Order: sequence, then structure tokens, then C-alpha cells
Amino acid sequence: ATDSVRVPLKIIDKLSELSEEVQSSKIQLDDNTDHAKQLNKMVEELAATWRDIHDIVKYSPEFSTGSQLQKLLNRANDNLTSLHAGSLRIMNDLSSQVTDYARLSRSVHEEVAHLRLVPANNYFAMLPRYVRELGQTLQKNVELEISGGEVYLDKYVLEGLKDPINHILRNAVDHGIEDGAARAVANKPAVAKIKISVRDSGGKVY
Repeated sequence: ATDSVRVPLKIIDKLSELSEEVQSSKIQLDDNTDHAKQLNKMVEELAATWRDIHDIVKYSPEFSTGSQLQKLLNRANDNLTSLHAGSLRIMNDLSSQVTDYARLSRSVHEEVAHLRLVPANNYFAMLPRYVRELGQTLQKNVELEISGGEVYLDKYVLEGLKDPINHILRNAVDHGIEDGAARAVANKPAVAKIKISVRDSGGKVY
């Protein structure tokens, strides 16, 4: 048997909120990664410009081996090289983190969504009695058949379906089904049947 625990819905709702915050943080991380890429591109352009300047300055009369100008140029070149390497490392690290974060946030979102799933029968199991009572009230012999009650739905989606389905069933019994005498004249079965089918196909419920 699968181990299970009962979790209050408010806790699941809180987890859903936290999951959405994780998604928002992931978007912010994406933005930071884009900024890091832009910064790295600017550093690359600066490095290219610096190489052009270095090539021009090295022909200056003040430039010679061991001169103050050469030392300044070499120091600036070393700093720029370090800056470029650092920006590239940050960009690559952020890109890797974005990939990992996306995978984790997607997993968290899916698992939290699964926590809110309940069998359709949690609501549908009550409908046959509802239909029978409607039939008795309206003096019509009717039964309801349900298939796919084991399919899981989001609890809030299922809650939202209750009133529309009740309305549809009431209209079906009231206006779509004849009384016993009319059914006999039409050579129809004495007991009318309404069918509700639920199926899961590729992650979509019909």
C-alpha cells in the first residue's frame, strides 16, 4: 500500500503561492543572466577597442621597453583580461544556474499541482442519487451512468464544475426526458439513462 497523509488545503494553497514565487525568482534570474551576457559583450568590445589603442600607442616615441607608458599599458591590459575572464565566468555560471533552477522550479510546480488533484468521483459519486431524486420529483424514471470517475482533476476545477453540471443534469431530466407514458408510446426503454464520461488524454481531461 502507498503511504499517505492528509494535508489541509490551506497548506497546499500556501505551497502553490511559494511555487509561484519560485517561478518569479526564476524570471528574475533569467533577467540577470541576460544582463550578464550584455555586460560580457560590452567587455569584449572594450577589449577589442583596447587592442586597437595598444597597437597605436606602441609606436609612440614615449613607448619603449620598461618605460612608464609600457608599464601602464601592460597593467591596464592585465586588468582588462581579468575583467573579461571574470565576466565570462559569471555569465557561464548564471547560465548553468538558470538551467538547474528551471528544472527544479518546474518540478516543484508540477509536484504542488499534483497535491491538488482529487478523483472526479469525489463529486461525481453523489450525482446518481441527485439524478434519481430529480426523476422522482419530476415523475420520470432516470438513471445516471458515470465512467472515468477515477480520473484526477484539480480540486478547484472540480469545485467549479459542480453548479454547471447540476444545472445541465436538471435540464436534461426536466426537458430532455419524457415521462413513462410518453416513452412507452415511443417504444423507448422505461428507464432513461444519462451518461457522463471523463477521460484523461495526454494530460488533458475531457
